[in-house]
Amino acid sequence: MNIALLGFGTVGRGFYELLTERPLSLNICAVLARRPLEGLNCMVTSDFYKILNEADADIIVEAMGGLEPAHEYICAALRAKKHVVTANKQLMCAYYDELTALTRENGVSLRCTAAAGGGIPWLSSLARAASVDAIISVSGIMNGTSNYILDAMSRRSMDYAAALSDAQRLGYAEADPTADVCGLDTRRKLVLSTNIAYGVSISESDVPCFGIANITAEDMRFFEGNGLACRLIGHAERHFGTISAAVEPMLFGADAGEARVYECGNMMSLCAAHMGRQSFLGAGAGAYPTGSNVLADCRAIAEGCSAFYTDSFTRAQVDNSRAYQRYYIRKQGCAPVITAPLSVEQAHVMCRVEGFNGFMAAIAE
Repeated sequence: MNIALLGFGTVGRGFYELLTERPLSLNICAVLARRPLEGLNCMVTSDFYKILNEADADIIVEAMGGLEPAHEYICAALRAKKHVVTANKQLMCAYYDELTALTRENGVSLRCTAAAGGGIPWLSSLARAASVDAIISVSGIMNGTSNYILDAMSRRSMDYAAALSDAQRLGYAEADPTADVCGLDTRRKLVLSTNIAYGVSISESDVPCFGIANITAEDMRFFEGNGLACRLIGHAERHFGTISAAVEPMLFGADAGEARVYECGNMMSLCAAHMGRQSFLGAGAGAYPTGSNVLADCRAIAEGCSAFYTDSFTRAQVDNSRAYQRYYIRKQGCAPVITAPLSVEQAHVMCRVEGFNGFMAAIAE
């Protein structure tokens, strides 16, 4: 099958190199790039519609990132009955209903395994589990930048500002780290995971986020003194027909798997009614890990996969009023407290009030 690659940045180049190293029945026939690229034996152009109309591509791989023009190009590709593979979690969440509808209408495949988990085959494994068992919950460390910061604060006793600066110096954090440290990146991955696990469509705006930007060295000393490790977690669960979902720091005992995920690692877990708990650990980002899942999606299409991960897209509302946990809450200028069980909704409302500049973390039971 012929592949047209849109974008030749970190992920696009990683995918290209992985594909050209392997004798697969896949061929790069065109690359969309802003400037000429040396050494490529295919069409290279900055005109997407030239690729769409002239390159004879079977699969369009979108590795551009952002919303536009990626959204325009993917929609055009699906309408032209081209299969699409993307690593773009922002796009998939913003246009989930539209893109999955276009996929069904045109009888083509849409795959986005690399959009959640980087090199971890999380979404494909989750879809496989959901096809044979009822998923009770999904959860995990879904952002390597935040995990690097929390790990540096814990194991190297750095304060938040120093840990963030270190992550930026190493290229793990962007100059503007808001999406990572405020939980927005995790939320997008959680939305995709929830949709596939339960065959629903939920909105990003319905999922509350509380990130790690307000954590202090004092918080970390409290956690360590009580044998706890802090991780930023996205979690969703079905409760009597409703779905709860949130992104928040969470405290784990030192023997929990999440507590032993270091540096930029990711760890995603599902709990199913009969299969029980399954966890997937690995690199959540990077050219080759992410590129490998893009390549795996292309190969799945070449081998006959002609659908999305689920065939159910019921619109659903998030209801956090039935999910209860204890919380660590430290208001600015006050000693921390461990609360009695609060609903996730209550806890997030409490910490969104004007003037709250402290820190909150759920306690894993």
